[in-house]
Amino acid sequence: MKTQYIKIKNLLMLIVLLISSTSILAQKAEQPDKTYDLGANINEMTLTVGGILVVILVPLLDRFKIDDVVGAIPVHLFAGVWGTLAVTLSNSDTTLTTQLVGILSVTIFTFVFSYIAFFLLKKFIGLRISD
Repeated sequence: MKTQYIKIKNLLMLIVLLISSTSILAQKAEQPDKTYDLGANINEMTLTVGGILVVILVPLLDRFKIDDVVGAIPVHLFAGVWGTLAVTLSNSDTTLTTQLVGILSVTIFTFVFSYIAFFLLKKFIGLRISD
């Protein structure tokens, strides 16, 4: 039953990815004479790679038995890191080092404050429902 759910979930994510990619191609087909700058193509490529990462990594998390019902980890963590790194492809004012420092800063901030929040929740309220 669970494997059927996972297959349906992956199929739905692929459909969403295909629809979004198709809409980008349809917009280009409607205006064939319009020239597209490199930045717009890089943005489309970044979105497509992010979508592919999500589709690939959701089953990987399921295989490692990491419970992520809505797919938030692949979307916000992995695709977010990819999007942050991909900024260097279209913005000459930023460097890979700057982006890596930003990713590391957000990672440390999120870990520390999540740890504090869950520690306080566990101490005063509890994280599990009692039997």
